[in-house]
Amino acid sequence: MKVIGKRVHALPPKNGNPRNGEGSFVRLESGRIMYLFTQFCGTSRTDSASSRLAACYSDDDGESWSEPIPFLEKPEGALNIMSVSLLTLQNGEIGLLFLQKMNLTIL
Repeated sequence: MKVIGKRVHALPPKNGNPRNGEGSFVRLESGRIMYLFTQFCGTSRTDSASSRLAACYSDDDGESWSEPIPFLEKPEGALNIMSVSLLTLQNGEIGLLFLQKMNLTIL
């Protein structure tokens, strides 16, 4: 298999962050690139585990990246938040979409 490109940043699991999920890139008005992704918290790696959205930033067109910082915590009562998408709108604002997983009990 032919490899194209290079790895510039890795987000491996670690204590308190057993898994990282899908994410989305957007270029900010300042020119900086933001990568927003699902960061699972605690010890569980399951799809129902607690998570938040975290961000990494690049000031050099993706050649290097900051360490992740919390961006959005899950709302009270939610199991987690995940599957983030970012979109630059026509007016220059950034649209943010994500899933909020709830624990619903069927009676």
